[in-house]
Formats: sequence, C-alpha cells, structure tokens
Amino acid sequence: MASNSNKDSISHISLSDSIEHQHITDINLVTLERALPLNYNYVIDSFKAIHALKFLGAFSEPFEAKFRVNIYTADKIKAWLEEFSDLHKTTMRETRGRAIKGYDNDEEVLADRAICPQKHDIYYLHKKFLDQYIGARNGKEMFSRLAKEVEEFKTNKRGCAWMQPYIAPTSIEPGQPLVLGVITNLMKHCHSLQQACELIYMDTTASLDALNIPLTLLSTSTPIGSLPLAAILTSDETAFTFTEALKILKRIMPLEAFNGRGPIIGPEAIMTDDSIWRWLWDRKHGINMNDHVVLIGHMKRIVFARTEAKLEEEYTKFTTNQGRRKEWAIAFRQQLPVRNNHTNNFAEAGIRIMKDVIFDRIQAFNIVQIFHFIVNTMDLYYTLKLLSVAHNRLDNFIAFHFRLSDWKIGTKNDIKVISYDTMTFEH
Repeated sequence: MASNSNKDSISHISLSDSIEHQHITDINLVTLERALPLNYNYVIDSFKAIHALKFLGAFSEPFEAKFRVNIYTADKIKAWLEEFSDLHKTTMRETRGRAIKGYDNDEEVLADRAICPQKHDIYYLHKKFLDQYIGARNGKEMFSRLAKEVEEFKTNKRGCAWMQPYIAPTSIEPGQPLVLGVITNLMKHCHSLQQACELIYMDTTASLDALNIPLTLLSTSTPIGSLPLAAILTSDETAFTFTEALKILKRIMPLEAFNGRGPIIGPEAIMTDDSIWRWLWDRKHGINMNDHVVLIGHMKRIVFARTEAKLEEEYTKFTTNQGRRKEWAIAFRQQLPVRNNHTNNFAEAGIRIMKDVIFDRIQAFNIVQIFHFIVNTMDLYYTLKLLSVAHNRLDNFIAFHFRLSDWKIGTKNDIKVISYDTMTFEH
C-alpha cells in the first residue's frame, strides 16, 4: 500500500487504496473496468513490446495491450516513468529520410544514387530482372524466350508441349495464329480417369496478361472437383484458331488419352460455353432491350424440356436457331454420359481457381509467365489437392462425403501395386 506522501509527490499518478498488489496478464477494456477503479491511471513494467503502443505520454486512459500491469507502489511507478522517459526517446522508428539526414555530409549522401536511386534506376533494374527470367513483354524476344522455355519443359520430361509460332498477317500472306498446347505429367495421369472418356469441359478465359492472351482449359469432373486434362494458349478466339489448337493437342496427347479412347476418337461429349444470354445482350445482333427477358424465357423452356415432344411444343413459340437444337437441348442428351451436368459449372470453378489461387488475381507480365503459372503453380496446386484427398486431409466436406464407411488408415505395407504402367495402387 502506498503512503499519501508518495501519492502527492507524483500528481499525475493515482493509486487505488483498495488494490494493494494487482497483476493483470491479458489487458482489455473489460478487464480494466473489472480490476481497476474508474478514473485511475496504470503503468506497465515490461518494455519487450513497447513498440506496439500507438502513443507516447501519460497513460491516462485504458488501452488494449497484453502486458503485465504493476500498480503496487508509487516509488516503482516513479522509477518506471523515468526509465520509460529515457527509453522512448531512442526507440522511435527511424525513417529512411531521417537516416539520410543523419549523415554529416547530407549533400554528398543525397547525390549518391547507391543510397538515393532515381525512379528510372529502379525501372531499369526491374526491366533487367524481367528480361533475365521471363523475357520481353512482346515481340521476337518474347517468342524466342517462350520457344526456349517450351523446349526446356520437354527436355526435362515434365510433359508434352507444342508451339505454333505467331506470324503476323500481311497484304499477301494471311499469317498464322499463336498456338501453344500443354499437357503436363499430372494431366496425363488425369486422362486415366473414367470421367475423362465421358464428358470434357472446355472453357476459355482472358485478361491474364497485358496482351489479353486467351487461355483455354480442358477439364473433367471428379468427386473432388474439376481436374485439368490440357491447356491451350492462343493469340485469338476465332474458330480457325481453335481448330488449329485442337489439331495440335491431338499430336501431343498420349495414345491412352481419354481413358483409352485415344486422341483420334476423343471423349463421348464435349461441353462448351455457348450462352444465349450473352448473345442476346450483344448489341450487334440488334435485339431490343425489352425483348431480352421474353426471349431468354422462351429459350429456357426449350433448353430444359425433358422430352422431345415437349421440346417441339415449346419450339413452336420460338422461330430461330432450329438447326443447332441437338447441341443445346437437354432432350437430346438422354443417351450421353453427362451425369446430370447440363452446364459447365466445373469449368467455371476451374477458371475461378486459376484466377483466384494460381494467378492470385494479378496479371502476368507476358505469355512466358503464363506458361510458368500453368506448368509450375497450377500443376503444384492440383498435385497437393489430390494428395490431400488421398491422405484424407482435405479440409472440407468432400473428404468425408466420398470416404468409404470402413475406411481405415493403414501402413505402407497395406498398399499393393496393381500396375506400374498406370500407377494404380490398392489399399
């Protein structure tokens, strides 16, 4: 208990007569209200994390901290204040400007570009770094670097890739589009899945780099989500370019692609994104704004007709696009192994993973960096995802929902090799 003389000697520090010795380890406003009387100050006797405090001066109001509070004598308060007063003068964070001004010869330091570089020095070093690792943003240097990366990828036997170089069109020659087909070793393994021979999703995204290079993913649906089968980078999204891209994919696909059906036969069905709503909203088609909802309503009733008779009935109200009805009407899909997947939601989820997780919502510098994201980051992401499921470590409902009821965690001796060729094991 502190004496009255000690209280009066430090006018801005008040001690509670009702608390002789109090230690609080986890301080917050609620704790202080319960432990300390109102309108009383308190001090801290630990300087280990003093930089976390947001202010200097007297502690006249409660604040959040995680230090031990010591309020048992006025003498210790006085000693603490003197120690803190000396300490906070030398523990302020030193800014770079203050560090520069602290030199004896300020003019010489400010003129030294090793200490104070100019903006174009930083830009030059950044450009030099990019040129060294991923090449130029565009032009012949960029395409040369891309060809080198593709050859290195194939030399290291990390998968298959084929690049058709870009040739600009002229008044005489039509040129040729850029096409880069990529199938990593992980994608080859995904081709052995049963779903790979039944239904393939094909979706394209862009805005991945400054040149807006389209990236097309071929994927299939599995109990753990979509898994990639191939990736295509093209210079545009025309029908001619996609035709060339699919021809290139057929060259590099393994003979056992699509679960043994091969690249020539291919899967039983391929689902693409051909949205009628997007077509209706395109101004160049001249559709009146007031007709959008009516037309999409007609289209929905036609698309989701469960029988051919119902389809014909609904189609009498709709007079266009009759020639392609077998491609978009569900009534004509009864014999296809779509497994009740009538939209490309798996592909959309894969594209979202590509942008949110793999690219981390940033744009690549050039197409070379996009190639790195595909063969490195994306491959690692799906590898870890498959391993998480295989080891029953996927932190969501999928691992529980598709786990066998009699699942038991065994040892490596319980795993039997069925085939080394297809890397198939039995637990």
